[in-house]
Amino acid sequence: MRDRRTFEREIGLVREAQRPPIYTGEVITFQSGETLQVVTGLPVAKYEDYWDPTGSGNPLLDTGPAHKNKKLSPNFTVRELTTSGGMSADIARIDPRLVECLQRLRDQLGKGITITSGFRSWKRNRDIYLARKKKPTLSQHCAGRAVDISIVGMNGVEIGKAAIDAYGHNIGVGLGNTFAHIDVRGFAVAWNYGGVKDVWITEIKRYQKEKVGTQKPATGTAAQPKTAGGKPASELVRFVQRVLNATEGERLGDDGDLGPLTRGALERFRRKYKLGVGGVLDDKTRIALAQRALEEIAQQSIFPQLGVFDAKTEQVLITFKSERGLGFNATLDVATRTAITEALVRRVGSPGAPTPSQRQRLPDAVAGSRSPSETITSPSGVSITGGKWGGWKGRQTKATTFISPNYIKDKYDLAVAVAAEVETSGAFDKVQMYDKGILSWGIKQWTLHRGSLQKLLGFIKNELVALRQNSLWTEVFPGIDIQADNKIVINGAAYSIPKKDGDPADLALRKVFRGKESPEDFDKDRMDHWLVVFARAGRHPDIKRLHFKYAAESLKKNLNKHLGELLKAWKVIKESEIHNYRRVGDYIENSSIAITLFNGMETQNPKWTYLYLKRIIDRVAEKYGRNYDISRWPSGWQEKFAEELKKEFEESGVACWGRKALEKRACKGRTSRTEKILRAYSELSRKLESKK
Repeated sequence: MRDRRTFEREIGLVREAQRPPIYTGEVITFQSGETLQVVTGLPVAKYEDYWDPTGSGNPLLDTGPAHKNKKLSPNFTVRELTTSGGMSADIARIDPRLVECLQRLRDQLGKGITITSGFRSWKRNRDIYLARKKKPTLSQHCAGRAVDISIVGMNGVEIGKAAIDAYGHNIGVGLGNTFAHIDVRGFAVAWNYGGVKDVWITEIKRYQKEKVGTQKPATGTAAQPKTAGGKPASELVRFVQRVLNATEGERLGDDGDLGPLTRGALERFRRKYKLGVGGVLDDKTRIALAQRALEEIAQQSIFPQLGVFDAKTEQVLITFKSERGLGFNATLDVATRTAITEALVRRVGSPGAPTPSQRQRLPDAVAGSRSPSETITSPSGVSITGGKWGGWKGRQTKATTFISPNYIKDKYDLAVAVAAEVETSGAFDKVQMYDKGILSWGIKQWTLHRGSLQKLLGFIKNELVALRQNSLWTEVFPGIDIQADNKIVINGAAYSIPKKDGDPADLALRKVFRGKESPEDFDKDRMDHWLVVFARAGRHPDIKRLHFKYAAESLKKNLNKHLGELLKAWKVIKESEIHNYRRVGDYIENSSIAITLFNGMETQNPKWTYLYLKRIIDRVAEKYGRNYDISRWPSGWQEKFAEELKKEFEESGVACWGRKALEKRACKGRTSRTEKILRAYSELSRKLESKK
């Protein structure tokens, strides 16, 4: 248990030592041309006085007495933006987009706006809520992105609608009877500040949806620091240099100095993408650089026009940031720029390295040789040691991309997600090699069923063709093609699906994927090549979604299989008994947990999965007087059947699935697969419930 002083410090009852600000020489320029100096050195860690709980990236500014009357736009001063509860902060955050939003609203209405609350520090925010005996909110006011405003003759919902009309739908709107909270967080949200009719909130949310795509903010950038002399901050220049190196083949030093070489590279970039003349770093160019970097990371063309902050740019930025825990907005702040350059380094190598077009191509997958001049860049940090192959000891990329709860729409998606969580720790880019030389990739162990990897690739290719994204296939799967009969084609040579271990097709696939025909041997460079190819594919958001879709559709097909036909094929029932058993889904598709358990085992042990189903059907039918007609089973039998399935799996002796299996030497000390699935199911269900 924490000691009392630690607890009191966390909730703000103990003041940390106040540190004097450090003036960096960098400035933020606002709509009016006025500037405010960036300051650092203040307590900004979690729960400290100037903590930014939203992670906006907006810097702290000197807003002291000498600056209070500065107009940041034609109608709004520093004092107004920094006053909360009648007190104006001398150190504050002010997002230029908030100033722009307010000025647009003022111009649209042609009447005065009263700011009743602007920036407030975390300390002030915390003290206000503690005085009310409430938990402090993670307020947008602490980020300098929010104001509470009132306008003569207008109620809260009217103010909210006017703000949406003026600045677009992607703002936060909190409604009071005579005022509204407005913030520029970058996505649409609305709530009741208390005392207003629920119908107002419904109306604002409807209005936000109605206005989607009708109007966008003028810029997508947050506060951009510059030096007092007007030069961009060194951090921003380093971002420029790294992006130009990675995407345009420049060889700039990573020094943060906007010197002649960097300006020359900027001028070439601006000329190439029709952004204007000269080596200047304006908002349009910053956006274009971020867009170009995001395209390189995604390995595809995304944006119709560089330099335009459109709906697509907003969507891509929000997705990029949310996947990395950087918030759910489209601001191009310091943290976002850093994440973009880090992703670029993983994609193409360190700053100053040759661009993808300048690099040697990956090793020839058929010839099996590699010249000393050819290089492999592994964005995932793949490392494979040479020597003898250890059978089932697969290789996994170090960096993984995880399943988003947003992918889960129904019980089939949930079952797939749980299996992925258990089998691959939620990763889409886990890549393993087996004796057959075929890859196990992503969220389901496709290779355990002959030809299933080829079918997955065929599905992805067909979907991309239907979406008119043919070029994405060649970018993500270089040198690979899939024929109509599901033969995989590597650098122009077609390879059949093996019928059994050691047949010619099996040896050929071992050779192409492993570089060796022997199951005991492999070529390190060849393995590294394929690991990189599939790890990259696993990180691409479009490929990831298609992979997930295919897995869910495969599950639905499995539920439609006629159990009697399967059992007959395995010779475990007589011809006369086949009519006893119906399609798999008839027994389990009414129970999410039953579907999930079935899918988890069917992925690895299909025959045992269906045999367990038979065993349970027989047991239940015996209970109901040897009656196999489920239409005559008592109501509620589905829940009882799911419970029987769960018990069967928990007691299973197959692989490491249940209690009996854990008694075996190979599984001793491990957690059963059934328990892992039940835990993952519970956790994902909880997350989904909390999102509602």
